[in-house]
Amino acid sequence: MTLKLALCGCGGMGKRHIRGMKKLQAAGRLPFDLVAVCDIFPQSAQDAATLAEELLGRRPAVYSDVAQLRDIDELIITTSPETHTTLGITAMELGMHVLVEKPLGVSIEECKTL
Repeated sequence: MTLKLALCGCGGMGKRHIRGMKKLQAAGRLPFDLVAVCDIFPQSAQDAATLAEELLGRRPAVYSDVAQLRDIDELIITTSPETHTTLGITAMELGMHVLVEKPLGVSIEECKTL
């Protein structure tokens, strides 16, 4: 079974993750399909979708809000740290497994909440 993956945060770190996915694909170790990218900045999301299409062979759907994502198994969060807790909680409430780029949060309380 191929897992459906989404990426939230399509700036520099998000694009690094897409490039890493290409390396996993080349090594035969890509057990997921990047089906969606999400960013509050529309051009960043479009640019990431274009990069994913070029590198992975498939253009993911583009979203501006994590709450819009449906039928996603896993979410990678590469946004700025102050958004990690809110986005992570939203994704988990939608039933997703979540990987958060460091730092997990901006305070110990946020990290514990997440």
